[in-house]
Amino acid sequence: MPPNTPVDDWALDPGYNICEQEPGQCINIGGSGELIGLHPATQSFSVLRTGSGDLDLISSGDISMQSLYGAYTAGMSTASQAGSQTGGFNQPRARASDGSYLGTSGGSEDDINAGYEALVDGGANSTYAAWYPDGGGNLLLRTGGDLTGDILADHRLSGADRHLRGQSTSANLGNWLWRQGTGDTGGVEPISTSWWINFGSYIPGGDKVNASRSINGVQSVPELVGFTGFGTLGGGNLSVEVAGDAGLLAKRGGATALNPNAAPRSQGLVLAVGSTGRVTAEGELLLTGGGDMDVRIGGDLNPGLAARADIFNLDLNGVLANLRGDLQMQTGNLGGIALAYGSIGVYNDAKETRAYDPFSATLGTAGGGPVLMLGDAVANLSARGDLVISGTGDPGRVAIPASPAFSLSGGNGTPYTAGSGGYSWFSLWTDNTAISLLSAGGNLTPSTQLGDIGSTSGRLPNPEHNYSTTDGRFVYPSQLSAVAANGSVYMGTSALFGDGTYNDAYSLMLAPSANGSLQILAGDSIYAGGYSVNQSGASLGAIAPPSIRVLPG
Repeated sequence: MPPNTPVDDWALDPGYNICEQEPGQCINIGGSGELIGLHPATQSFSVLRTGSGDLDLISSGDISMQSLYGAYTAGMSTASQAGSQTGGFNQPRARASDGSYLGTSGGSEDDINAGYEALVDGGANSTYAAWYPDGGGNLLLRTGGDLTGDILADHRLSGADRHLRGQSTSANLGNWLWRQGTGDTGGVEPISTSWWINFGSYIPGGDKVNASRSINGVQSVPELVGFTGFGTLGGGNLSVEVAGDAGLLAKRGGATALNPNAAPRSQGLVLAVGSTGRVTAEGELLLTGGGDMDVRIGGDLNPGLAARADIFNLDLNGVLANLRGDLQMQTGNLGGIALAYGSIGVYNDAKETRAYDPFSATLGTAGGGPVLMLGDAVANLSARGDLVISGTGDPGRVAIPASPAFSLSGGNGTPYTAGSGGYSWFSLWTDNTAISLLSAGGNLTPSTQLGDIGSTSGRLPNPEHNYSTTDGRFVYPSQLSAVAANGSVYMGTSALFGDGTYNDAYSLMLAPSANGSLQILAGDSIYAGGYSVNQSGASLGAIAPPSIRVLPG
């Protein structure tokens, strides 16, 4: 539609006009008053959920998620389990730099601003709370065809021909798993340590405004974040049975290597089993939620070559998260590894010492592997063919978009703003957290994180993703087993053939633990191009458990 062309008559009907039905979604840009265009100012998502009841989604054909949806069992509140300490585990939100909770002071209409603020300010109309659910129902996904999801990746727009606001990632664990705790940090009033479920809440949204568009008030429209995907967030088991293929089957979204300004999106699956916890004043750990995840795919996971080719954020490959329980997956190919053949050096592993064999591949291009996010859980993934994992991260140390307020210990009640710090972290990994990978008849790559770097000359790994670096390394749980029974293992630069954008200074390291174990076995060969994979020799206290909290200032 050319600029300044009036929209169709149906858009003026109050029954269809989004500006009439949802005023907060539209901004008055002046003019004669005739509606010449709709300008969505924030993304949202839909929800299909139960509490303690089971949820079954069964189809003889395909199950396809075409927009952001949270389909999950939520469980029931367990706030009373904390007794007299309940209030300490449900802290008020921190204020933004303008003194509001959601940064709405520059909004176009005061009544709309007040409506947003009322949802999170702790008043009578506030819907915000820290949820610690348990007793949730089971979720069953069973399809006789294919299963696809919907994931958006973070994107900041520029250009007057673009939308008013960029999109936010929908797959970050920090969208729905929030945390608090001051630990032994000096100078602040103590806050009890806990991690909880954010089913859906508003956060300030100004940082993704398109600077090329001069429309007042857009920066003050809050953003809704919460869980999207399939899951059991308040206890319960998640079972997925797919007769066909799952995940990335076809390209979705406009981002390509030639058009990176388009919005990145995919058919990736987000599958999650949630769990929450509270550390009482007596040091008791109250754990709620958790369950087992069992995924069985008759075909392949993420088989679409065209869909995998333009993945700029590894979370778009899908996320498998279990914070407390067991994770089992069986499939044909889990992602894929395209092998490179040749008899000259550029087509061979940089550290290959044998004579080059044009019929033996020492390099591969791995892609399409999901991101694993584990708490006190064990993941066993097996594939009949290739098996690729994009990476992993610690759920207690990922970036979160909001924080509780905290006060100076002088008792003056002055809260820090969310932008000035106050984000606590602690590890949800335990000595028993483990990843076990088995490729029965193909090749295997346990990480492709090395290739996810920024566009600057320093080639630094991209921050604030589920799998981003911590402590200058890509850190894995303390137990890792990777077995290619009848093939080869490709790691580091040898798994990224054709992609010169990597920084191999960031090695892969297993977290310190008394139960640490590293096993990499191949029926053929192990190719890594000199890439380093190590077990940490640091103190067992180097990664703080929930009983030891760290609060960056």
